[in-house]
Amino acid sequence: MKKTLILLLLVSFCGGTDLSELEKDIVQTEERIEDLESKDALTLEEEQELENLREQFEELEGTEAVEEIVVLETQKKEENSGISEEDFDEYLAGLEDYGAGGSFVPIPLKLDDFKPFTESGNCLSDDVTIIEPEEFITLLVEAYWGTREDMTYGYISENGNVTRNGPVATWNYEKLVAINSQYILEEFDEFVIRGLYRTPEEYTIYWNDYETLLKSLCSIKKDNRGYLEMIMSTQELISWGQLKHSWHLSNWERFDYITTGRNIIKPVTPHPGLEVYTKYIATSGVIITAIDDVPDEAVLQAYDSITRMLSKRPDFHQILYDGYARMMLFWEEGINHGLPEWKGEEIYGGFAGGFTGGSTANASWQCYPGNIDRGGDPVIHELVHQINHQVFEAINEVYFYERIFNYAIDAIEKGIYSTDYEQQLAEGVVQDMAQFIGEYWATTNEGMAMNKAGFKNSHDKIDWVKENDPNMFALAERYFPTEPWDYCSDVEY
Repeated sequence: MKKTLILLLLVSFCGGTDLSELEKDIVQTEERIEDLESKDALTLEEEQELENLREQFEELEGTEAVEEIVVLETQKKEENSGISEEDFDEYLAGLEDYGAGGSFVPIPLKLDDFKPFTESGNCLSDDVTIIEPEEFITLLVEAYWGTREDMTYGYISENGNVTRNGPVATWNYEKLVAINSQYILEEFDEFVIRGLYRTPEEYTIYWNDYETLLKSLCSIKKDNRGYLEMIMSTQELISWGQLKHSWHLSNWERFDYITTGRNIIKPVTPHPGLEVYTKYIATSGVIITAIDDVPDEAVLQAYDSITRMLSKRPDFHQILYDGYARMMLFWEEGINHGLPEWKGEEIYGGFAGGFTGGSTANASWQCYPGNIDRGGDPVIHELVHQINHQVFEAINEVYFYERIFNYAIDAIEKGIYSTDYEQQLAEGVVQDMAQFIGEYWATTNEGMAMNKAGFKNSHDKIDWVKENDPNMFALAERYFPTEPWDYCSDVEY
């Protein structure tokens, strides 16, 4: 293998002449400085902001620009552009050999079976060049943030609110393969990184995270498995800011997946603090854990909902298992929810945390015999989000991403999708079109799954959706069952 000091010269895999993220930050910072300097008088807060911006501007100008990364056609994953209508029934028939969700037995991912290094390179390429860790991390930062901030399928509202969507994990994989097919690091135990763009001023990287990254890339290349490990090792190597948050998966050992059937068990606690989860059940690749306050009936309702929602696509079960899909159930809303991973955070209905945060759901908001709750079902809602974040990203489901926001905009403009609801948003964020579009897919599938008039302000009945929003119905039908089922049988309509 070759060893040289390389220039960080990279080219966009998408083409075009868009500014790099660094250049965008410089332009935005300079514009804000000019805006403040044009004022006749500044408040104390504005004076401090101006001082901080000037320092930030000097730092940004001193940072070496990094162009985007070349992804060769041979390194791109095949886009899943959708099975034709003529072939779809045949595809579904081919899934009949899969077992029911409650009996799903996962195939563990054996990442250590992959040898990350060869005599002349790594498991991706033998034609690699040795580079310094700082250069390598700079490339990872560009790959990670470049894909997270990709707006190919995104939306920006008039207020400037951004809703992103797309196969981010696939995009990230492609860029990481491009990097690691060209470059390799010399072995080290640990290495201190200092002063790189979009990283802490100083932090330490470890060889085992680099090995895990390579193993996960080679596993994805072979079997399309290992996205969670790819994402977490990358986040460790670039010291992503959210690693410090308690909810991040890197701070907790994981529950084992146990095939329970429709039986609640007491789990073996994998990590101090998680003993508050006294109830465990699993189905269809998703682990459900509940704190003691949650009644057994609510746990079983969550089990039934997840089993039913995933019954049409059993090919999703293993993908969800690989991504450590988990639903954390609580009973008391607000600050007293009792979930240890989210201590100190206010939670009301729930939310989906993607690959590294799991999903939370207020079990008391479910409707089931003995607990009549007319409204949304957070278990179903957050599961739909989780499938988007984990499954669709892993299988490069561009068929979905090319359509969903356009369908949402169309439904809102026609007035058939209700937007008279409030969300739990970050402080200072004004709810607008961006949030409505981002929630459309989960909300409409949630409404159809409950199939009770008035439980949602629109899209509350299967037949109504089929007649009034046929595009959304056809899209949902590819992934979820669209027949009525025994949901909340105490409510007849």
